[in-house]
Amino acid sequence: MRWDQVKPPSAKDLMENDVLTVFEIDLDENVQMKTRILNSAGMGSKEARALNLPTVHRIAADVTSHDWVGLLLRYGFSPDRPCCVVAEGLLYYMDPAVVLAVLETVRQVAAPGSRIGFNTVSEAAASGSKFKSGHNDPEQLVD
Repeated sequence: MRWDQVKPPSAKDLMENDVLTVFEIDLDENVQMKTRILNSAGMGSKEARALNLPTVHRIAADVTSHDWVGLLLRYGFSPDRPCCVVAEGLLYYMDPAVVLAVLETVRQVAAPGSRIGFNTVSEAAASGSKFKSGHNDPEQLVD
């Protein structure tokens, strides 16, 4: 199945009981930094709930080496419901084989109707730079 041939779910479709839940996976130091910033701005978990904002589970994990799917499941992720996966500022820092492995894991855990969005750089931009991989045709990564 091609990802681009699936009708994207609306935000309402992704909500369970009119509640949107966000699962954010990042490195531990980034999760800690984001939590500190949000708490200092008066937007910690308790304040967000009081404003009826989506529940956000910030999960400290390295998607290249940890059982991040197991962590998602422990935090309540449902692989039976369509989801939207965003891999922003991530894939071009990984070796090409790791990119494929991460995307394959996403494909395996995401229910039909799920969507993925990611950014990448071209192979020329990655060559000789701090980036480990680039892709001239990113659609091939999700075919």
